[in-house]
Amino acid sequence: HDLTTDDFISVTGPKSEGLFEMTAKGFSADMKTNIMNLKQDVKAIRAVNPNKEMNIQSDRAQILGKTNSAHFQKDVQVDLESVRMTGNMADFIYDQSKKALKSMLMQGDVRVTDQQHFASSDRAQVLFDKNEFVLSGNPKVIQNDNELRGEEIRLINGGKEVKVLRARAKVENEGGT
Repeated sequence: HDLTTDDFISVTGPKSEGLFEMTAKGFSADMKTNIMNLKQDVKAIRAVNPNKEMNIQSDRAQILGKTNSAHFQKDVQVDLESVRMTGNMADFIYDQSKKALKSMLMQGDVRVTDQQHFASSDRAQVLFDKNEFVLSGNPKVIQNDNELRGEEIRLINGGKEVKVLRARAKVENEGGT
């Protein structure tokens, strides 16, 4: 009951659930468990909502058909509008009842960049319905010349607002001594 190939493959999701296209080189699927393994050079495009798309790249990926969740591994890069995130692995959680992407958890040497910020942390969670990024595990955000550190840093409203829990900020001196 297994499908397997080392050829280039393309996977397309149902249109009713928004755009979802994925390509990879090499593929195996277990029909009993409904788990697909994409072996290398994985690229995906996923609609987050009707007018927002996300591009994902990684070395390997696993799709769990029963829950529609996806696990990307090794050299993961996610582009969402002006935000680029990179890390060692990313898990996407799909809300079956709302037929929408709920969240993404990226882990391992996470970097988040947009026009205003550079951030690093051990973990970053994206809450798609709230358009919010939650950085934890030694998070650090650099904006202009200011460095923010705390236990948890939230980039709210797609990064327009920054909220720091238990902050340790390093702000450049205006006078410069």
